[in-house]
Amino acid sequence: MLAVLVFKSREMMESIRQTLDAIAQLRGFTDLTEDEDRLEYTNEDSSRKLVVLFTQNEVGKSDVHPFLAAVEEVQATEGIVVVPRKITSGALKEIQKHPVPIHVFLHSELVFNILSHEYCPKYEVVPVEQHASIFTTFASADKLPRLRKDDPVARYMGLQKDAVIKVVTPSDITTSSVHYVVVI
Repeated sequence: MLAVLVFKSREMMESIRQTLDAIAQLRGFTDLTEDEDRLEYTNEDSSRKLVVLFTQNEVGKSDVHPFLAAVEEVQATEGIVVVPRKITSGALKEIQKHPVPIHVFLHSELVFNILSHEYCPKYEVVPVEQHASIFTTFASADKLPRLRKDDPVARYMGLQKDAVIKVVTPSDITTSSVHYVVVI
């Protein structure tokens, strides 16, 4: 079990863990291996791996390299770093240069799973094969609404630039509303 010392309380640790499990499931990861300082999720055929790393220290540019090395060590295809406070801009630039997509989350961003809120629409990633039909039916990519890659929803889902998302918004008055957005 991850050390409770990283978090303010056991309840906070449990909330963060539930949110991380939901994020992993949303990204298609099912199997979990737990280590003292990390969580490793893999998909069903073990072709993809998500590693989640934790720290209770402030993270500067020189502190990032152990995280990057850990991602490479386990041959992860995605990474998440959970920190107590905002990291420096230099550290963020180092992470963004890494070939493996790595998202940084503050403890406070993971205490509550924003996608489970009753007023949050449902998001589905549209497979690349279906992009052309969406662009002919609705609009070209440059005319679709945009979702920034650093938006909390995009970060939770691990979305990259040019991904197309189907957004289903429930309604009390009519049936649900469907629209598409592109990640920029």
